[in-house]
Amino acid sequence: MSILTNGNVSVANTLSATTLSATTLTGTLSTGAQPNITSIGTQSSLTVSGSISAGSISGTLSTAAQPNVTSVGNLTTLTITGLINTSFLNNTISLVNFQVWSNSHGTPMTVAMQMLNVAPKFGTSGHDFRLLATNTTAL
Repeated sequence: MSILTNGNVSVANTLSATTLSATTLTGTLSTGAQPNITSIGTQSSLTVSGSISAGSISGTLSTAAQPNVTSVGNLTTLTITGLINTSFLNNTISLVNFQVWSNSHGTPMTVAMQMLNVAPKFGTSGHDFRLLATNTTAL
């Protein structure tokens, strides 16, 4: 059976079809979970009750302070306004660099603080080691 019309067709009860092709389809779908939707357009908000898994997410986090960040990749600069509290565990007898500072001006110099399980080491490469009082007077 075929129905061919240039006007509206109204159905009072259920309409069943194996395949439906339409240029414009409006209204509310009665089946909430749609398994094969590939695009939904631009949304102003989205609420998800479970986990989100994504290959790539870009944008600005709306919560600036993130309490459990474990990695941030390579930073070109980092500004810290408060104290830095760190802990380091090295239960071996080999030296492990805890912190290394380097410069490349004039004569390059590396300052390192190394840890092993018996004693820390602090020193410079190829330069005298000096302790300063009030940032200027060498002790």
